[in-house]
Amino acid sequence: MKFVPLSTPACAAQSSGSLLSRFSFGVTSGAALTEQMLTGPPSSLLNIRFESRRYTFGAAVEFALTDHIAVQFNPLYKRLGYTQMFGPMPLPALPAGVLAGKGTLISTRSRSTAWEFRVVAKYYLGNRNSGWRTFVGTGYAWETGWQRSDVEQSLVDLVTGATLGMFPPRTSEARSLTGVGIIFNGGAVLRKGRLGIAPELRYTRWGNSALTGRDKNHVDFLLTLRFFYLSRSTGKPASFHARHPPSSEMAFVYPIFPSASATSAER
Repeated sequence: MKFVPLSTPACAAQSSGSLLSRFSFGVTSGAALTEQMLTGPPSSLLNIRFESRRYTFGAAVEFALTDHIAVQFNPLYKRLGYTQMFGPMPLPALPAGVLAGKGTLISTRSRSTAWEFRVVAKYYLGNRNSGWRTFVGTGYAWETGWQRSDVEQSLVDLVTGATLGMFPPRTSEARSLTGVGIIFNGGAVLRKGRLGIAPELRYTRWGNSALTGRDKNHVDFLLTLRFFYLSRSTGKPASFHARHPPSSEMAFVYPIFPSASATSAER
């Protein structure tokens, strides 16, 4: 008896296409809408100049679990930095009065290369095949990076402000520890065939930051260019129908006894 196999190469290709159709890949770019470093209270002795780059960019991979729920992995690169001037601070006068009227001015220049690894669960509104859909999401962000600080200290005259001397500069470099934050976002997806554009607003609340001077509250505007996979198969990609084996009458192609004569066969 001859049976038709239940699994065929066509079914396997159709199953693979259905799985790929749930993936989308893309690139993300955007800008920070809030200051990325702490401002702190105003002070006559402390002057901070923020020099962070507001741009950010990275990659995006998204997988649709259902027609309305998806999970996105979105690593982003950022460049942070500031220059801080502290002082001049008066020095204690020695009995001889050598340091009277003099103080120290400390300048710190910090630069950080930061990587943020974000995992966001999204809920989409509307039909999956619609060209326009809105979404909301929440998730977590992990931050790590490399930070370098250059510190210069100088001796100044408190009356004239003239620099009287320089102390040896100090430089420190270190890999930042991992920081963790929670994410809330919302946006929309405009899709046309294989291409899609997804603008969104994303708020991050850092519980602890890996970078010195990082602001805990942060808002980004992001724009992701997404690429979708389109299956070439017809019909619904997720629908499969097992083929039933043919009946026994159709399975026998030749006579059971091929050596029998025509006369015996008629009997």
